Amino acid sequence: MLFNMATKIKYCNPVCFVLLILLVSACKKSNSYPEGSTSLVIVNAVPGSKPLRPDFTGGQNPLFIYSRSMSYADVNKTNNFFLGYKGEQHIKLYQYPDTTVKDQPLFDLRFDIPPGSMQTLFLTGTLAAPETIRRSETFPGIRWEDSAMAVRFIHLSPGSEAVTVNLRGSADKIVNGLAYRQISEFRQYVVEATTEDYVFEIRDAVSGNLITSYTFLKTAGSNRYRRNYYTVAFAGLPGETGPLARRAFLVSHASWN
Repeated sequence: MLFNMATKIKYCNPVCFVLLILLVSACKKSNSYPEGSTSLVIVNAVPGSKPLRPDFTGGQNPLFIYSRSMSYADVNKTNNFFLGYKGEQHIKLYQYPDTTVKDQPLFDLRFDIPPGSMQTLFLTGTLAAPETIRRSETFPGIRWEDSAMAVRFIHLSPGSEAVTVNLRGSADKIVNGLAYRQISEFRQYVVEATTEDYVFEIRDAVSGNLITSYTFLKTAGSNRYRRNYYTVAFAGLPGETGPLARRAFLVSHASWN
């Protein structure tokens, strides 16, 4: 449409020309992001916790009926991504439905979110001794022409020893000696239509025994993973079964994924 208008510019009077310039300018602005925009991803990795609901008002005016619910070991763009919060923050996280005035939050946090930053807040530890890990993210570049994804690993299993990570069928260690609260660097992996499943195995660093694994499924389609960034979180409690058992789950750092 704009091309056709531009080709007819010689037939326009000066007013039409000004309108055309304003239209082009408006189109350009619609595709840009506000300067200093921020993102915060909150990851609930506290075993046995009820769904957590955030209060960003510091207790001044919480409206929990409208707030998001962040379940244990489940991260999605609807509930875990928060945009636009910047500057000094006072965040309280309650176990829903324990959100009345008499209830104590599981987390009572104060921290700064610089304008233009991308933050990830990992909630870990136990119900008796909750802990946090906050990252101000700097993601490695993936060239536009590369069909690849970037993956890293974080140890969020309190009481567990250090772990290693390898791809199924390979003895090469992608990560070696990752201890509790530690996070690895991103590594890139090819994701094309012909790429097979990536099965990452998490093992005890001393015994080599398999603890759990996480699979990037080929059937999900390469377009889902291409040029995206992921953290595979190792969570749960040693010696437990059922919902508290040690497991791996995915954190996507792309709000559209």
